[in-house]
Amino acid sequence: MTFLHTKINGLGAIIFPLFLLLVMGNFANLPAQESDDLNELIDEAFLARADKSGEPTDITNEFFTTDIPIYCIVMLKTVKPTLVKMELFTQKVPGFKSNYLVIKTSYTTKEGQNRVTFTGRPDGVWKAGTYRINISINGDLKKSIDFSVKAKSIEITQKARRKPSAKKN
Repeated sequence: MTFLHTKINGLGAIIFPLFLLLVMGNFANLPAQESDDLNELIDEAFLARADKSGEPTDITNEFFTTDIPIYCIVMLKTVKPTLVKMELFTQKVPGFKSNYLVIKTSYTTKEGQNRVTFTGRPDGVWKAGTYRINISINGDLKKSIDFSVKAKSIEITQKARRKPSAKKN
């Protein structure tokens, strides 16, 4: 095995290590090589409700009918422009067929963006039941998130107290 050996004297002995450190430091600042494998484009995806300040910080898959909006946050591993699509389906929601498409929306990130935040707002309050969100990247389904919406105990109590109104003839 042959090694290249170079003797560095004087000022070169000082400059070479500094040059080496600068070059290595610049490589350390380069972004990691991005994968074009679509299975690897989602870093994480989750649902959240707003905290008291209105920020989506309470990560959960269980919501109340009054949690408006529900946030779906998708973090990408790439900063290249990427088409992110979110579809919301019913699973078991009274009055709706299973797999009923409630809403579909998409967003194409711009160069340098890696986060997409979708929000869902019903007319009125959410219907109690189970739902599924599908997330697609560049047209390919990559992740599904199941979640439930429940009535708060006070809502259930109020419904139980309501009496049917008498019909007038």
